[in-house]
Amino acid sequence: MKFINLSRLIVTALVLLCVSSSTRADRIVTRQTTYEDVTIIDLQRDSLLYQTPSDTFNNIPIDDILLIGVDSEPGLRDFNKAELFRKSRRYNQAITYYERAERLADGHWLKLVQARLIQVLDLGNRIDLLVDRLLGLLIQSGDPALAAALLPEHAPDGNRGVQSASRRLRKELQIVDDSDRRLIAQLLDFHIADRTNRSDITQLAKRLASQPLPPNVSTAAAYRIRLRVFRRLSGIDQAVDAFQAAVAIDYLNRDIASAPEAVLPEVLMLKSELLAETATTDASLYDAALVAMRVAIHYPQNPLAPVALRRAADIHERLNRHSTALRLLQESLDHPRTPEPLRVEIAKEIDRLRAAG
Repeated sequence: MKFINLSRLIVTALVLLCVSSSTRADRIVTRQTTYEDVTIIDLQRDSLLYQTPSDTFNNIPIDDILLIGVDSEPGLRDFNKAELFRKSRRYNQAITYYERAERLADGHWLKLVQARLIQVLDLGNRIDLLVDRLLGLLIQSGDPALAAALLPEHAPDGNRGVQSASRRLRKELQIVDDSDRRLIAQLLDFHIADRTNRSDITQLAKRLASQPLPPNVSTAAAYRIRLRVFRRLSGIDQAVDAFQAAVAIDYLNRDIASAPEAVLPEVLMLKSELLAETATTDASLYDAALVAMRVAIHYPQNPLAPVALRRAADIHERLNRHSTALRLLQESLDHPRTPEPLRVEIAKEIDRLRAAG
């Protein structure tokens, strides 16, 4: 009798173990929502592929992901710790645990660990390590789309690692013959030059502006660097060069047809800004307001929507259309995506316009 009970206990334990293993599930948190009880399948190009509980397959751009929790792969405990450190902005600890997770990962898990490590190196302002890792991933995976999705956004921390990163890129640009890989290295080099105000920044901007992003490099991160290229080219942050601004607008018009949806509001806002800064007639100034309104109308949930409303209001004030300007300012003030500092500024503008009659 005892033998039978023990046998049943063993069978039950095995069944529970199987059920537990089969129901292991992952978790993905993005800027918009949280996906529970999914299974991560692969990292393809610039997106994470996952399977839902209903056996459908979807993907999420990796640069849209805030947090990943992996339960379907027991060997990634250090990865999960790294993700939590990243969420709490303890980037040095996150780097340490990603590097530990890297030693045990393989296949698509290894690529995911390396991608998340590169992202946290950007957040932690470790440009020297980021350049080495990004170029290494590009060579190892042969996937320019993933490397382009991981291009940095943040400024280096002073001069920390800048010189070694620049040397690494110069060496890369001397030996590389693949066009996609070369363009990624050039975008990285521009990022460092732009963020550190390097003396050759204008020449780099002119060289890069005429190079459209090919399909393998057409990621939101790459386009954001490209937009900074146009800012430098036009001199919009200092003294606007009308001719170069017109050149930049021409390139932006082409990019509107090819840029990823996630970055289109930024493309349109830069075009609106350039049009407003270089307008010589009321008609061309009004065009700048229309471009800004495309963001407010077509991308109402984007954080740039209230900024677009305010810009359109400013332009209408310049055109002496004060009632329209007031209405747009009020819409911007009431917009759910308007941050509090901007709300305070807009309220002051509304009071000023009303006082002016």
